[in-house]
Amino acid sequence: MTAVRPTRLLQRAVIVLTAGLLMAVASHSMAAAAQPPPDDTAPPAVSIEVLSASPWVDPEGTWSTQFKVTGAPADAEVSYSLRQPPTGTEAAIRQALDNGRDGRNEPKVMRAPVAQPLATLTDASGVARLDIALRSGRSPDRDRILVPNAGVYPVVVSVLAADGTTLSGATLYLNRLPAGDSAPSAPFRLGILLQPERLGGFDARGDLDINAALRTSISETADLLSEADGLPVRLVLSPESIVAMTQSTTPGDLQLIDRLRRSLGDASIQRVPWADLHLEGWASSGTLNTVQTSLIDGQQALFGRLLRQTDVRLWPPDPTLGPDSIGLLSKMGISGVVVDPTQLTDAKPPASESGYTRPFRVGGSGEASLSGVALDPELQTLLANTSDSPGLVAHQIITLMFGEWLADDHERGSVVSVDQDTDPKVVQELFAALTSAPVGSSGQAIKVVDPSDVIALPAITVRQSGKDVAWTRSLTKPAEVPRVAGIADRLETARPLVDDYAAIVPRGDPVAARMAIVIQRSLDRRLAPSAQEALLDGAIRSMESDLDKVSASKPSSLRVTARRTSIPLRFTNDMGRPIHVRLRLQSPRLNFLDGTEQSLTLNPGLNRLDVAVEVRASGQFTMQAELVAPGSDRVLASTRQQVRSTTFSGVGLMLSGVALLFLVVWWSRTLRRRDGDEPGDDSDSEGDEAATPEDAEVAEGRGGVTTPS
Repeated sequence: MTAVRPTRLLQRAVIVLTAGLLMAVASHSMAAAAQPPPDDTAPPAVSIEVLSASPWVDPEGTWSTQFKVTGAPADAEVSYSLRQPPTGTEAAIRQALDNGRDGRNEPKVMRAPVAQPLATLTDASGVARLDIALRSGRSPDRDRILVPNAGVYPVVVSVLAADGTTLSGATLYLNRLPAGDSAPSAPFRLGILLQPERLGGFDARGDLDINAALRTSISETADLLSEADGLPVRLVLSPESIVAMTQSTTPGDLQLIDRLRRSLGDASIQRVPWADLHLEGWASSGTLNTVQTSLIDGQQALFGRLLRQTDVRLWPPDPTLGPDSIGLLSKMGISGVVVDPTQLTDAKPPASESGYTRPFRVGGSGEASLSGVALDPELQTLLANTSDSPGLVAHQIITLMFGEWLADDHERGSVVSVDQDTDPKVVQELFAALTSAPVGSSGQAIKVVDPSDVIALPAITVRQSGKDVAWTRSLTKPAEVPRVAGIADRLETARPLVDDYAAIVPRGDPVAARMAIVIQRSLDRRLAPSAQEALLDGAIRSMESDLDKVSASKPSSLRVTARRTSIPLRFTNDMGRPIHVRLRLQSPRLNFLDGTEQSLTLNPGLNRLDVAVEVRASGQFTMQAELVAPGSDRVLASTRQQVRSTTFSGVGLMLSGVALLFLVVWWSRTLRRRDGDEPGDDSDSEGDEAATPEDAEVAEGRGGVTTPS
C-alpha cells in the first residue's frame, strides 16, 4: 500500500474546506435572493394640529377646541382629562405654565379621562371638534363637568389606538372666568407693536434701492394689519422705506403703499427718526437738535404718505438705548420706553412678581428716569415658535396672560413686539383669537390697548426706608457707542444748506431731493461714522459748487441826471435750470420804487434787471445789490454800484425855491425903504419923528439875521 505524505494530506484538507465554504456561501446567497425584501415602511406617525381653542369660558359655558388628527387608524379614539390649575403668585403661575408646556410638570387629574370615537368628532373636511360643557355648582345639569372655581385648567387631549395605546397628545387649557362679582377690576392689557425690520430704500448716493425683501416686508405688514382689524396695535415703520416706495416708478410699489394705508384700521403710527439713529451715540456726543430734526423729518414723511398722525408718547424697543439715552428722551417729551430685558442690569423683583406684567422705572445717567416695561421673554419666545400647530401656540400665549390676570388684584399688562423674529402664522392665529374672543359675564379677560396704556399702569413697588417706592432697573451701556461729534458739526452746515438749495431750485428738483436723502440717510447707525462724515462732506461740496454758479455783474460807476430813473443790473445763472431768489437792495440816497426786497426768477444764462429808483439827493454814493436765498440770509451773489447824481430831489428844489422867493421879497422891501429916505420927502420925515436911534439899530439888526447867506 502506497503511503501518503503528510503534506499532500494537508493540501487535500484545505481544498475540501475551501469548497465547503464556497458552497455554504452560495447556498446562503440563493436563500437570501429567494426571500422577499424587508419592509422599511413604518406606519405613519400620528399627530394633532390644534386649529383653535376657546380663549376663555364662562362658569356655565362650553369650552371648545378644533383640531386635525393625521395618521390615526380608523378605529382611533380621542380622550381628554381635566387637570388641577396652578395657583399662587403671578410669578408662580408663570413658572407652572412654563413647566407644563415643556412637559416638566404634569398636574394632578381633576376629572378622569373621557373617551369618544375620533370618527364621531370629525366632519367631512377632516376637522375634529371637542366640546366640554361646564357647570359651577349651581346648575342641575349633571352632564356638565363641575369646575367650581376660576382658573387655568390643563386639558390633556390624547389620540388612542383600539387597545388603549396613546398614539399622540396635546395639552390645551380651559380658562374658566370668575363670576362677575369676583373678577379682577380691570382686564389684562396687551400692547402690540408691529415692528418690521428696517430695510432702507435708498443707497449712499440718495438713489432708490428697493429690494424684494422690502416689498415682502410691507406686504406681510399689510396682511397682519388686516388680520388685526379692530385691534389698536401700534405700527413702527421706517420713514425711509415708506418714502422710497412712494417715489418708486416700479409697477406695484405705489399700490403696495396704498394697500398698507387701507389696512391701517385702528392702528396707530409710532413716531421714529427718519434714519435709524444710534440713540446712545447721539445722547453721549451729539446734539438734541439733530435727533429732534430727524424725528420731525420722520413724522412728516409718515404723515404725508400714510395720512395718519404719529404718536409721540413712548419710545419703542431700540437696541441702541443706553443710560445717557434716558435723559435725551426726557428732554424730547417722551413719557415711557419699551425695552428688551437683556438691556437691563440684573435686579430681582419682589418675590411675587415676574417683572414683566407691570411697569417699573428705567434709570439712566444721573437722576434721569422714565416709566417703562420690558418685553415679556416668554411671550416673545412663543411668538417666535415655528410649530406645526400655530393655533396651539396662540392659545398658550392667551393662557399665560389669563393666568397672570387671575393671580391677584394688581392691574397687569404686557407689551409684545411683532418683528422679523416672530412667526406670522402664530401672530395671525393670535389676532384671530383676540378679535373673536367673547365678552364673558365678568367682562373681557384680555384687552388689546395701545402700548402707552400699559406703561401708564401702576408700577411695581419695593419697600425702602419704611416706604414703598417704584422698583427701578438700570439700562446697560451698548457694546459699541459711536462718536458722532464730527457728524453733528457737519450737520450744522448741511441742514440749512439743503433747505436753502431746495428753496432756490424748482419744486420737486431731483438733485435737491437726492441731497436731502443723502443728508438724512447719513445718520443711519449701520454706517460707520467715517462713512457718515464722507456722505455729508460730499453733499456739502456738491451743493456749494452748484450755488457758486450764480453770479452778479462786476462793480461799476454810473451817472444819473433825472430824479426818477432805472439802474441796470446783470445776473448770471449757470445752474442749468431756473432758480428762485430774492434781490435785496440798499443805498443811502435812493428810494427803490419796487421795494428794497424783490422776488426774482433767474432763467439759465444772463439775466438783465432794471431797478426803478428815485434819487433823494445829488452827489456820489453807492448802491448794494445782493441775491439771497428765499427763506434765509444766505448770499448767493452781490455787487456794489457807484452812483453819481447831478439832479436835485423834490425837497431840495422846494427849499431852494422858498429861499429865492425870500430873497426877492427882502430886496424889494429894502429898495423901497431906501427910496423913501431921499431929501425933500417931508411926509416921511414927519412920520419918522417918533422913532429913536435905538429903534433903527434893532431893525437893521433883524434884517441881518434873516438874510440868507
